[in-house]
Amino acid sequence: MERIMKVLHGRNAVLGQFPWQIALYKSRLYQCGGAIIHPNWVLTAAHCITDRISYTVRAGAIEVDDHIPYERPSHVYVSSRSHSHPHYNDDVDNDIGLLYFSQPIAFSDYVRPICIASRRTVEEMLNAGNNADCYVSGWGRYHNLVNKDKWVGKLQVVSVNFYNKDKCDRIYKKFFGSPPQNITVCVDNRNFGSPTCHSDSGGPLICRNKYGRFEVLGTLSYGYDTCFQDGNPDVFQLAYAHESWIEKITGKVAVDFSE
Repeated sequence: MERIMKVLHGRNAVLGQFPWQIALYKSRLYQCGGAIIHPNWVLTAAHCITDRISYTVRAGAIEVDDHIPYERPSHVYVSSRSHSHPHYNDDVDNDIGLLYFSQPIAFSDYVRPICIASRRTVEEMLNAGNNADCYVSGWGRYHNLVNKDKWVGKLQVVSVNFYNKDKCDRIYKKFFGSPPQNITVCVDNRNFGSPTCHSDSGGPLICRNKYGRFEVLGTLSYGYDTCFQDGNPDVFQLAYAHESWIEKITGKVAVDFSE
């Protein structure tokens, strides 16, 4: 079965509500999500950026389409380099990537970076369980029983819960023959069906830390290919687990793991 990634059961985001969210395009077609972590760096999934050096991203947007120019106050940037994790493979291990922009992304009321959660913060979120305040967001396909693969076109956001890792491992070992890596986290939502689906890959899993600020825990890697099916969590690659690689690539300018 194909490991593919939309935000299901979501609500429309408000302009400026998730200022770190970007839309990633290939050949002018929307493909994936991602998060701004520095004026020069975007965090996304490795499988979103494996076939070329340069990608177009759009920052500060609520609505996306496959046409340029885009509506204000969003802005378009073209990456200078792409970096997939060197140990990313066909089993979707180490599914994390970085885009570098020589022209810095301009910050505004609608465009801001988000910090990467440290190991300690991730542990605090996991210990909080269903009390953790966590969300996923994206522009992927909106799938339901009436109108399958309808595309909303507006940034969608949905609240998610952490899914028992042992149970998640059993589910995906049955589906794909191997469980997710230990450096991943599984999430679900309170509604029927998966929280995300096609074209939400690379999008951020964010949680509000104990100081009330959102941090990004990781990027959406994959889920079950039939999105509208209950009990199938989504798998996110944890960014903190790749601390040394991220710091090597970014020159230690994009991430603070000192918390």
